Amino acid sequence: MNAEITNVIEQSAKAEENRDAIIQAKLNVAANYLLLARLLNENHRDSLYKLLGCDSFDEFLGMPEVGFKRSTAYNLIKVWKLYKEKLGIDDHTMLDIGHTKLLKIAPVVEQDKDEWLGKAKSLSVSDLTEEISGVSGARQLSPPIKSPAPPPLMACINGCGPGEKSHFPITRGAGGQEVEEWWVPMCRECHSLFHVNPKEFVWTYKRAWAKYLYGLISRGE
Repeated sequence: MNAEITNVIEQSAKAEENRDAIIQAKLNVAANYLLLARLLNENHRDSLYKLLGCDSFDEFLGMPEVGFKRSTAYNLIKVWKLYKEKLGIDDHTMLDIGHTKLLKIAPVVEQDKDEWLGKAKSLSVSDLTEEISGVSGARQLSPPIKSPAPPPLMACINGCGPGEKSHFPITRGAGGQEVEEWWVPMCRECHSLFHVNPKEFVWTYKRAWAKYLYGLISRGE
């Protein structure tokens, strides 16, 4: 066997190995999206973001360490609610199709679940789009889950600039309810630092906090 033939065989083997690795990586990405869909839905449904010091789910998504695009998060929740909770589709089928195609067929999949899941597996996204455009009475996707309007901007208590309504991390968990009076305006960065170590943060800015809280007391708020 000459060197040229040997090289072709080696390159062919490398190409097949690369293809298999890409397919596996694609499945891993799909599995992570499915896991994210479940976790995001759980956080939103059970208001777990409140236990983390956030006043809304959108605020949780905007936390620096989470950093999730709002539309992506709500689309993943939409996929989980429709395909897992309503239609009961198994994980293998969802992983095989992928969240992009699942979103694409969402307006019509309930007309004939098996038919549309089969098309999603075999057709490209562009072909699916053509198929869906030819269906009359395609159900429109439900409007995005609405979250509370963000609070008006206020001056951060520490003088950093625009702030937001930031609750103290107390009376939360174990069925505890928020106490509306227990909040101060803080910018996003101060808000994040505050929840890392509340006692140390309050001590560092004790003069600003004392001035703010005494002002509330004097106004009877």
